[in-house]
Amino acid sequence: QGRVRTYIDCDNVQHEAAPCGHDFSMEYEGMHVEIQLIYRRGLLPHWQDIQNKVTQLMLGFVVRPDELLPTANAPFISR
Repeated sequence: QGRVRTYIDCDNVQHEAAPCGHDFSMEYEGMHVEIQLIYRRGLLPHWQDIQNKVTQLMLGFVVRPDELLPTANAPFISR
């Protein structure tokens, strides 16, 4: 669609612990969220797996409106 979804920028230091900044949007998952991660350059080959796992984590926080309030037939029970 001509838009950048993921942007990764790593420091140019010559060791595996050099930091990488990884920014991505969750707009394609229906969320207006911009994620910013920092990890060592040695993990760069796994950037897609990292992004997928963070996406799944964030989607785990989604609550449907019908889950917010108890219904008249189901009283609120504290857990």
